[in-house]
Parts: sequence; C-alpha cells; structure tokens
Amino acid sequence: MTVVSRRAFGIAAGGTLLAGCASTGADARAAAIAELGSTGTLRVAINLGNPIPAGRAADGKVRGVSVDLAQALADQLGVPLTLLEFDAAAKSVDAVKSGRADIGFFAIDPLRGEGIRFSAPYVLIEGAYLVRDESPLRRNDEVDRAGTRIVVGRGSAYDLYLTRAIKSAALVRVPTSPEVTNQFIAQNLEVAAGVRQQLEADAKRLNGSDASAPGLRMLPGRFMVIEQAMGVPKGRTAAQGWLSSYIEEMKASGFVAAALKRHGIEGASVVSGRSANRRDIGRATIGGFLVSLVLYALVSLLALGVMTQPELAALKNPSMAGVLEHVAGPWGAGLINVALVVSVLGAFLSWTMLAAEIPFAAARDGTMPRFFGRANAEDSPTTSLWVTNGLVQAFLVVTLFASSTYQALFSIASVAILVPYIFSGAYAAKLALTGATGAWRRDLASGAVATAYGVWLVYAAGAGYLFMAAMLYAPGIVFYCMARREAHARMFQPLEAVIAALLVIAGVAAAWLIHTGAITPLS
Repeated sequence: MTVVSRRAFGIAAGGTLLAGCASTGADARAAAIAELGSTGTLRVAINLGNPIPAGRAADGKVRGVSVDLAQALADQLGVPLTLLEFDAAAKSVDAVKSGRADIGFFAIDPLRGEGIRFSAPYVLIEGAYLVRDESPLRRNDEVDRAGTRIVVGRGSAYDLYLTRAIKSAALVRVPTSPEVTNQFIAQNLEVAAGVRQQLEADAKRLNGSDASAPGLRMLPGRFMVIEQAMGVPKGRTAAQGWLSSYIEEMKASGFVAAALKRHGIEGASVVSGRSANRRDIGRATIGGFLVSLVLYALVSLLALGVMTQPELAALKNPSMAGVLEHVAGPWGAGLINVALVVSVLGAFLSWTMLAAEIPFAAARDGTMPRFFGRANAEDSPTTSLWVTNGLVQAFLVVTLFASSTYQALFSIASVAILVPYIFSGAYAAKLALTGATGAWRRDLASGAVATAYGVWLVYAAGAGYLFMAAMLYAPGIVFYCMARREAHARMFQPLEAVIAALLVIAGVAAAWLIHTGAITPLS
C-alpha cells in the first residue's frame, strides 16, 4: 500500500481547502451604484465604429446588444440612461478614461487596461483580413511581410493588436473603422483589417457595385479574436466586480444571445468562460472538496474496519482493490481497477485542460506572451496545449532516469502552488477593505483566514522547499518580460525589479545547491 507523507497530504488537502476559502461571491450592488450612478444618471459610451455591439438603425436611433445591456443595467441600478455616441473606439475609450462616461463597451486590450478596468467578456468577435482577388496572399500568416500595407481604424482593437504583432508589414491608420475598406480601395493598399462582418458586407457591396470595381475576397480564418466587455475608469473596483457578475448573469439567462439574434448579428458568439454560470465554479470547487473528503474518510474507515494494519501494509497497489476483494471477492477488485482507470483518465483530462487554460487566459489578458493565446476554430488553446503538455512529457522522461525525481518535483511544485493561493486570499481581503464587496466584514474575515492559512502551509512545508520553488518561478520572468514588451509597457517598477532580481538569484542558487548535493528536495 502506498504511504503518503503527512506533509504531502497536508499540502495537497490544504491547497484544495484554501481554494474554496479564498473564493468570495458577495453582492457589491450598493457599492457599484455609488460609483456608477454618482451623477444621478448612467452615462454610457457607445462606439458606432464596430457594427457588432451597436449601430445606427434606419430610423436614426442607436441600437444593438451594447445598448440593450446598458438599458438593462440602468434599470437594475434604478437610474436614467444617457448614451454618448462616438464614431471610433479610441474616442469612446477616452470618454471613459476622462470620466465623461461611467462605462463603455470595448474590446479587452492590455494597453487600454492601463486606464480602464474590464468586466467579464460577453461576446467574441473575429478580426479578419480583406484583400483583392488578384492578391498573392492566401493565408493570414502571409500578411506580415515587407511591402504589405495594412489599413486599420485608428485606436481600434485591431490597431492595438497589430501594432504589437506586425513586424515587417506597415500599418496605415484611418480615423474610424468604417472608413477602412473605402481607403483600402482609394489608396490601393494590399490588406484591410477589421471586424469580419463589416469587411464581408463591404466586399459584398463593392463586388456588386459595377463592373469596374475590384473583386474582393476574405482571407480564410481569423488573425485574432476580440473579447468584447464593459469597461469602467481605473479605480472603480466595486463597479468592475459587480459588472462582471452582471455580465455573467445576462449571458447565463440568454439575454446576450437573444439580443444578438434580435439585431441580426451573425458570426459573433457569446462568451461562456468555459462555464455557463461562473457561480457553478465555486459550487463545483466546494462540492468536489466535500465529496473527496467524504470518500477519503469512508475508504479509511472501511479499510481499518475489515483488515489489520499488517495486512493493509502488505497489499499491492491499488490497495483498495485488495480491501474490496477481501470484503466482496474477486469482482470487488475488478470494480476498483475499472474505477481506477476511469479516475486516472478523468484526472489526466482535467489537469491537461487546467494547465493549458491558465497561460491561455493570461495571454488573452496580456499577462503572458500572445503566442499562448492562439486557438483553433473551436477556440481551444492550441499553442498552450502543446507547450504545457510538452513540458509534462519532458518531466516524465526525466523521471525514467532518476526514480526520485518525480517525488522531488512533486514536493517543490506543491509548495510553489501555495504562494498564488496566499495572494488570492490577500487580494480578497484587499477588496473587502477597499469597499469592493457588499458584506465586507465576512469577506475580510474570509480573505484574512485564507491568507493566514496559506502562510502557515508554506511554513509547515519548510523554508527549504519555498527556496527551491524559486527554480520554477524564475523562468516565468522571461515570459512576463515578453508580454510587457509586446504591450509596449514598462517592464518593472523599481520594487518589482528588485523582487525579480532576487527571485532569479534564489532560483540559480537553489539549482546549484541541489546540483552539488548541499540541499535535496527529499530531505
């Protein structure tokens, strides 16, 4: 029977418990009203440069899914709605940053994130390329070459993204996104970039206008996926948190999907966040922990109740098969073996998805390099899956040459994963202290307990393991620097630079001491 050390069991169980303790779901409506409705009306910036969220109807009125969401939000807050119309995304962003608007509807982008805080995304929009029929370009990855000029709307999400992504081609910026195709034709440019639906409509309009008009075609696929969200000025933490909950509720209720259908929007998809309702994530976390706890307790009671300790120690893995065979006969052992296979496959799938989703989501948020955010037609994180699973396989190959390596890596990784839980608990406490949650006393207590418990778990594991965990943290600095460079943002603040340097020094020192045998993960 496999014997798990108390330290390893405590770390694994404590980490799972802490994940549940750190999660909070308080209602912050009162604080959100104070931040959003301070002027007595909800001022909403509407960007008419993107036809997916909003546009001007034949009767001259502004309509669209963003308008519907804004009206429903104003109704929930109990304040009048004032729409501020802009013909370009950059102008809409400036209105929110300057405080002239309380909220706006934007594509999430790290550059915009310097002055705006975003809600959860509510719809995905594809960015695509338009070229002439005679163009030699056939694929999206052929666009970024010397001599190619790409026209985009100034300050649009496509402009911001391509500014970071394009290395060899040249960007030509026009005042607004609706002008892109016309300037593409007028200036005889090579590529037009923008919202797929807008470009497809322009191509259809121009292809059928007259015989002298150039034939146009879309390049297959997409060069980016935009997460459209609501945004508030930086510093309005309560409003940001409440808007994210509001968006999740509107998606789960079918409101967003119905609005897209009502306004005849095709090709845009409602963001699920891998879950129809984010509250299900918290329920699943707590439910999974409780079920696992009950199963562990029942298994222990059964084993100790039907067999002696020497008999249990002599069992082969999986030991539970031997226990059930002792109770029910050979079919009991067969049942456990089948269940073990199912369990292992389920755990393998879950950890594969989890490992890939973390860098994928971070890349979409601008925290990780953009290549981690690449996805296939089904929005599965292709690059992230290859990288994370490749690293897993590399570690497994290493264990073939050193039987103790797996246990060593397990011990170090178990401590390394506790540090983010500490910061999660601390951030929950910070949100409560800043008034970003409704029941702040309860949330402050929850965050404080989670933080203290996380610190205790790291202490119980030992400072040596935390020191060795620097070997896993230090390489991450390289990816962080890559993401900051892509966003044209400052690498580090002075204090951050000091912490990064100390982390690298600790990682190198730990690796050297392990190599020389001065310290060992198995001590």
